[in-house]
Amino acid sequence: MILPHYKYKDGRTNKFIWGRKALFVSLFLSLLITIGLTIYDDRENARKEEESKLQYDNLSKQQQETINNITGKDSYCFLMLTMKADIIAELKLVNAGKYPMSDVVINIVDSNKLSDSPTIEEIQAQTKTALFSNLTPRIVYPVGDLIFSNNEKVKYIAHIYHKYGTFTQFLKIEKVNGEWKQATKVEKTFPQEEGGSFPPPEKVYYYIDPAYPTNAKGEVEW
Repeated sequence: MILPHYKYKDGRTNKFIWGRKALFVSLFLSLLITIGLTIYDDRENARKEEESKLQYDNLSKQQQETINNITGKDSYCFLMLTMKADIIAELKLVNAGKYPMSDVVINIVDSNKLSDSPTIEEIQAQTKTALFSNLTPRIVYPVGDLIFSNNEKVKYIAHIYHKYGTFTQFLKIEKVNGEWKQATKVEKTFPQEEGGSFPPPEKVYYYIDPAYPTNAKGEVEW
């Protein structure tokens, strides 16, 4: 015989057990939701950080690109010769870099007309000057004609200046089997250091006609 007393007690126990189970399930679900929200927040924060980094990188690139367009960065220019007549050549200038170059000054010296120990006045007298306010990349600009002072061999030295760099171009033209052949190189020069010495120049461009005369080592004697 089961007393009602025990039936009542078992009913409370069952309710307690189911209530506890419901509580555990609720806590478990809350824990899952909390973990899910934490993972979502972490991912969202990581996404925002990545977006901020990309925005910063893009802004830095834009700023650097603006600076490069102002300074010319690694751009350089050089002179080219195209023969028009036996001793007359058309002189052209090209910006071989990626960025514009501004306020460019070119002094072209005819070395053939200089003595072994030329004076400043002598150099100035044999110097041709050209000015360019802006040089667009990969565009060829006319400079003028050169009349060679020798009908067999000539040498020109061009000093090229702009706001953020200085270059020197050596241009040699020599007649081989009745045809003019060229050799040229462009060097970037650097300011004088504190100790008084100059850093070695950096060669940025050169061209040697295959038929141009070279020494025993196969080198042009600049």
